[in-house]
Amino acid sequence: AVVSTQSTGNIAAMKKSLGSKHSNLHFFEVDVSSIQQVEFSAERLIEQLGRVDILINQAGLSNPFDIEESSPEDIQRILNVNFLSYIWTIRTFLPYLKKSPAYNGLTGSVVGMSSILGSVGTGGLQMYCSSKAAIIGLMESLYMQHTDVHWCIVTPFLVNTDLFKGMRHRYINYFYPMLEKEEVAKQLVDGILYQRSYVTIPWFWNYSFCLVKNLFPLWVLKFLEDVFDVRLAYLQHHRRITSS
Repeated sequence: AVVSTQSTGNIAAMKKSLGSKHSNLHFFEVDVSSIQQVEFSAERLIEQLGRVDILINQAGLSNPFDIEESSPEDIQRILNVNFLSYIWTIRTFLPYLKKSPAYNGLTGSVVGMSSILGSVGTGGLQMYCSSKAAIIGLMESLYMQHTDVHWCIVTPFLVNTDLFKGMRHRYINYFYPMLEKEEVAKQLVDGILYQRSYVTIPWFWNYSFCLVKNLFPLWVLKFLEDVFDVRLAYLQHHRRITSS
């Protein structure tokens, strides 16, 4: 089943693209930030499919503005979609996932799409970074308690999606190119099949930042942030896409 928060037009395009290859796909348009809509869609999904084996949470929004520049409505909207939606979907689907046929001693799988920016913050993206960090905390806490379910945390580098598509940065693109959606999807599926707890793409970025974060004072991270300046690159990218 494909559950999307996108517009009706995009849903129709997805149906046309995916439906021609997979005749057994079911599409649901849901506001995942609404617990009522999530619960209603879960009832419909169970009625049509009978069970749920895998839950992949990857809804995400962002803006390039500092916390002082963001309106309360924008802040609430980002946290609702980026974090609270994960709580609503997991809370709703967890009972069904626990009824899924066991594989290697575990029942259903839950995937939480976080980000490398959930492990290390960057200036001007406070809401995005904090929501991605919250996902890691939520998933790790659930792993500790619900040990009969497979929990997988995915922390990719910048991915070529609508959020970052076309973003250019001379240093970041030099060290490592932006990830393509297909590569992230492949490694996500491998994480489910091999029941991995963490999928970091590429593996060295997250570990490198965490190593620096734990061995050096915070000003070292600030220095690296000034060098790479992800916020400036994203701000310029945001201006391009909003003005086009």
